[in-house]
Amino acid sequence: MALRGGLRMETVDVYTERGDLVTCSDCGKVMLLPYGADKCPACKKEGCLVWTDESLREADIDSLLERHCNLHQKSELQPEEYLSLSILVTEYIPYLADKPQTARETLFLLLETGSLFEKYWRDTRCFQSENIYTPAIKTLLDKLDVKLREGDTIPVEYQDCRSLEDFFRVVAGERPAKEEVSFSSDKEGNYYFNGRKVKVENSDEYAYRLLKTKIQTSYRRPVDFYFRFLARFGPYGTYGNVYYPSITDLICRRYLPETAK
Repeated sequence: MALRGGLRMETVDVYTERGDLVTCSDCGKVMLLPYGADKCPACKKEGCLVWTDESLREADIDSLLERHCNLHQKSELQPEEYLSLSILVTEYIPYLADKPQTARETLFLLLETGSLFEKYWRDTRCFQSENIYTPAIKTLLDKLDVKLREGDTIPVEYQDCRSLEDFFRVVAGERPAKEEVSFSSDKEGNYYFNGRKVKVENSDEYAYRLLKTKIQTSYRRPVDFYFRFLARFGPYGTYGNVYYPSITDLICRRYLPETAK
């Protein structure tokens, strides 16, 4: 944080009894925020907080009153209101994983975390299988798998690629999905495409094999099967399966024949 200057302020928005005395360079709010804040709770912008007074970086209510500040008491903040996602997914993993209530919300948070994972790789140029965001991703994957087994659904982008030109347009991100197919599972491990049940048989012999009413696969968790064969964007910042959308289309055509009409 950088010095903004000024020893006295007319109004300070107080969110905590003691913490960091900062000013938002975006909206101009002067605030007493919990220690380590890097997100403005007023305008929601990240990376915009600067020290209001270099000589009083950390303050409490009494010290502000001594400087004759006008204190505006605000309601208590939740961590996601004053901390960026990059901090939440490294320091508040249990809290963060408990926040999403649906499979779609969990999926959205998982993809956001995957973007951080990929950016960390690019910024550090340290391309390894894991980085600081891996624990959060694994936790969110576990939660999403539970949600899927409870019957909560997440989307599959069905493209219906009938030509090589269609395929490359999808890969290049130039062709929107023809239809969104809902995918879920149950406690027995069966899969559901738009509510249509497909039995799943675990087999170490096949990564996946499509039969008339059954899928044989070595992927034992629905969430792993989804990201390997059905999802456009993978949780680790890749673009999912390298053969997307051909495998996704093949699966959708097999188990949702009405979709291809």
